[in-house]
This record gives sequence, C-alpha cells and structure tokens, in this order.
Amino acid sequence: MLLFLLLQSALMALCVFTSRPDRHWREWGAQEKQYEALAVSMAEGKLWLPETVPDSLLTLDNPYDPARRAAASAQSGDAYPVDVALYEGHYYVYFGIVPELLFFLPFRLMTGHTLPTWVPVLFCAVLTVPGAFLLVRELSGGEKRKEKIRAERHPGWTLFGTAVFLASSGLPFLAAFPSTYTMPVVAALCLGVWGLYAWMRRHYVAGSVLLSLIIGCRPQMAAVLLLAFPLFREEIRDGIFFRRTAESMRRTFTVILPFLLTGGIVLWYNAARFGSPFEFGYRYLLTSSNLTKQSVTAGKVLAGIWYELLCPMRLSPVFPWVQEVPVPDALRQSFYIEPLVGGCLAMYPVLLTAFVVLRRRACAPERQPGGNELEVGRVSLFLAAAVAAADIVSAGISQRYMADYCWLLCIPAVLALRTALEEAPQGSRIASATRIWFVLSGLFSLLTGYGCLLSDGRYFAMRQTNPAVFEALSRFFSMGTGIRL
Repeated sequence: MLLFLLLQSALMALCVFTSRPDRHWREWGAQEKQYEALAVSMAEGKLWLPETVPDSLLTLDNPYDPARRAAASAQSGDAYPVDVALYEGHYYVYFGIVPELLFFLPFRLMTGHTLPTWVPVLFCAVLTVPGAFLLVRELSGGEKRKEKIRAERHPGWTLFGTAVFLASSGLPFLAAFPSTYTMPVVAALCLGVWGLYAWMRRHYVAGSVLLSLIIGCRPQMAAVLLLAFPLFREEIRDGIFFRRTAESMRRTFTVILPFLLTGGIVLWYNAARFGSPFEFGYRYLLTSSNLTKQSVTAGKVLAGIWYELLCPMRLSPVFPWVQEVPVPDALRQSFYIEPLVGGCLAMYPVLLTAFVVLRRRACAPERQPGGNELEVGRVSLFLAAAVAAADIVSAGISQRYMADYCWLLCIPAVLALRTALEEAPQGSRIASATRIWFVLSGLFSLLTGYGCLLSDGRYFAMRQTNPAVFEALSRFFSMGTGIRL
C-alpha cells in the first residue's frame, strides 16, 4: 500500500515538473502570478493588486468589452492584464481567497519572499493521493468490513479504484497546469477528499472545517456539503442532529459553525472589494469575452453538454496519440471555450459506472457506508450534474472545469463497484457486467487521464513547456534512434 501511495504521489509530482514550472513561473505574465502579487498587497493591508490601472482603461465606457480594450491598448500603447477583476480603479484577484490565506500570505509574512504558485499546487496534488485512497477505501466498505468481503475482492480493488479516482478526477491535468487558474481547484479537491473522508469516519468538526474551506477556493465545489444529509441520515433520524435538545443543538452547531465562519469571511471579503457580499467579481472580470452581456441560450447549453461531457477524443496511432478537439469559430465567438481534449465522459468512461446507482435496489442497514449508499451515490450524481450545469452556463467550457464535478461522479462509481462486489456471490449478471466494465473503462480512463498530458492542444502543452522530453518521447515511440536528452 505504501509503495502504491508513493508511486501515485510520484506521478503527480512528475505531472507538475514536466511542465518546467520553475522556468515558466519566472516568464509568465502578471495574470499567472496573481496570488503572489496579492500577498504583497495584503502584507501592506490592501485587498487589491499593486499594479496601477492605466487611465486609458479607466476612461473607457465599457472596459469589460475585450474589443474596446484591444482598441484602447493599440491606441495608447498601454498593456492591460487579463483574468483580473476591475472595480473602482483597482485590479482584484477573482480566484478564491483560501489558497492565499493558507499558503501565499503566510509565506510572504514569514520569509519576505513570494511563493511560486507551482509549489502549493504540487503540495495539494500530492496530499490528495492519500486522501483519495482513504476515501475510496471508506466508500468500498472500510476496514471493519474486510471480513465480509470474499477473497476475490482483494484490497487490490481499493488500489485500482484509487488510481482510477485520481485519474478520472482530472487531477493529473491540473497538476500539469500549475498556475493561478488551477490553484483553487486543486486546493478544493484536496480539501474535498479529506473532508468527506473525515465525515465518513464521523469526525464531524474536522470534516466540516475542511469542507467549509472549499467555499473560499472554488464555491461551486462546496456543493459536496449537501452529502451531509444522506451521509448522516441515521444521526438525523436518531436526533443526534436537528433535535430540540441542548445536546443535539450543540452537536448541530459545531458541525454548521465552520461553514458559517468561512462563508461569513468570504462574504465580508466580497463586500470589502465589490460593495456586495454576494458579488464574487465575476461581472467585473477582464477576460476574453464580455461578461456583462452574457446570456443563456439553448444553443449554448447544448454545445456545453456536448463539448464538456460527450465530445469524443481525437485519437491517433501516431505520437502523441491525442489531439485537440476542433471547435467551430462561430461558437468561440459567442461562448468561452478553452482548448479541449474531449468530453469528460469520453475521456473517463469509468464515470458512466456512476449511473448504476440509479438502479432501484433495497439496501440492508449493515451494508450502508456510514449512511445510505444508494442515497449518497444518487445525491452525489445529482450534485455533479448541477455543478456541471452551473459551469457550462456561467463560465463556459474548459478541461480544468471538469475537475469541479468529475470527483463527485467518482463517488457513485466506486459505490457501484462495491455493490457489484457484494452481489457477486449471488451470480448477478448486472454485478458481473459492472465489474468487467469498471476494469476495462477504468484502464482506459487511466491511459487517457495521463496520456492527455501529451496533447499538443492543451495549455502548458509539453511540446512547448518541455520540448526536450517531448522530442525524446517522440523519437522513442516512433522507433527512432532512441532517447537522447
């Protein structure tokens, strides 16, 4: 087990270092160093970025229109940052504040230096590995149920499930893109797996603290907190929570308090910057599209469902095997779309296993993983769909956005595998088919989860970030003269 965890951690570290983050951190633009810049400002008691906003941008009637910004920049010669929020003459960081408070600001205060973003990305990615293993083991039945599992259900299922969980969550893709854009997602994913595991082990306060911090990283991923209702169904039924007694109210308050504190801090942070506790800065974001004129249409929703979820990968027998999915220019003009390798269900078909939990089946109480497995799986599936819909409607289409909800799909997928393992002695055909599908689709998901890192189309493509390694791999797999670095 230890060797497996070390191997998975090494793979995550390899994903980070193949992008040459040390070199590119020095070369990236200001938008890639927002957390570091904010640490400098917060150390001086300011909530905005230190960069001065040019007058040519402030005088525009609508600075959030990228076409007008481009024209003003060409006329004045001023350079404008992108993916920062502009409000009342200052630039602000749009991304969640928790990574700043956990890593960048403390490092600045203690050392007087800035912390490269790739360092906490690496830390969170590696820390997610043991958290994912513990969570998968708990979803698979936990240590106490090992004696109830037949010999054929070897702990190898847990190891395989963990590897599939990590790959299908999109963590390798995030680790190979160690920047401001992925920092809050990786942090939220790390907090999510550890927090949910703590809840399943009935460490109520620790789980609530960890999960509440997701609000200040990636708010949509905080939807996982709703799993408390199916997970703690017995406690709620027995009056441990939400009962009008002093002890029950005390327990309920200790679980809810971390969410109230974190949510209150985030709301205060929003109000201090944008004048409203419910304004996260999205409307004031300077990006490649005009977010002040965003509209939701049936065409955008259908395009989002296709490209975000269903779009097949472009596979080739020639290295690097995976190519960027082409997107019509007409769609790019009306919809924010980043380079895509494929839809999440096409890249990680093992996630389709999650839909097995929709099959109606009676669950014996002794087979419930710290709650009702059917309800936990179904609620997780519903939350994944809700988060995916919110991303598509509000943000657009991006490979990194898939990590917001793919890990939620991994939960019912693992629960479906557990059910298949438990029903195997009964000779259930559905159980047998589920196990076979999980293995085959899981292997494919592992290959694509790491193989997509070779794609030319993605951001931080290896051909650009580490051309020496890319060319060496190309020669090796093309049966050339061998590897020469």
